[in-house]
Amino acid sequence: MRLAAGAASHHGWLKPYLTDSADEINEGVDHGKKVLVEGTQGFGLSLYHSTVYPKTTSRDTSVAGCISECGISPRLVTDIVMVLRTFPIRVAGQQAGPMYEEIDWETVQRESGYPTPLAEFTTVTGKLRRVARFDFDLARHAIKVNRPTELALNFLDYLDYRNRRAADRLDLTESTKAFLENVEKELGVHVGFAGVGPSLSETMRIEETTIESQELCSPGYVR
Repeated sequence: MRLAAGAASHHGWLKPYLTDSADEINEGVDHGKKVLVEGTQGFGLSLYHSTVYPKTTSRDTSVAGCISECGISPRLVTDIVMVLRTFPIRVAGQQAGPMYEEIDWETVQRESGYPTPLAEFTTVTGKLRRVARFDFDLARHAIKVNRPTELALNFLDYLDYRNRRAADRLDLTESTKAFLENVEKELGVHVGFAGVGPSLSETMRIEETTIESQELCSPGYVR
């Protein structure tokens, strides 16, 4: 395995991209810039917080672990957006651990009314990913450890293909609205972003507009 510095010595085009990320991030914050840090993997695979060790990834996947690796103080974090899928996925094979109510892609297609086959594949091996029902218990555990300020819920089109035409929450099907409301009720966090398709343009922003929804967030969260 070759480190970035070693690779850059053989490929000059990489050199401008080598930096001390902790210095660059903190300098940006000190100069009033906004910094977005994206975590990897999924909380259910966390080395320290998963319930299925050793069927986990090789590192912590919590928010705290992510910012620690970036060299950021917890005092600098203002918002935490937790990304959830309507139908969680795992890589092929049981080595990735168990899933709650595992199903197949044919079931997702049939229930959603998708006109074309649905399938997702791993980027490295090209194997078909496993898929399962939404796991509220796992989501609650992730909420407890990561304390998000809001949620991003992707793949509402997997719940119902008609959601692909939705431009805001009012355009969603009634069953999907009910699912969103249940997620907010069960998890106690507002769904601020919702994905209705694979492209970035198919992501809607959902503002908190009612007293009821504003009360969903714990007062301990930092906005």
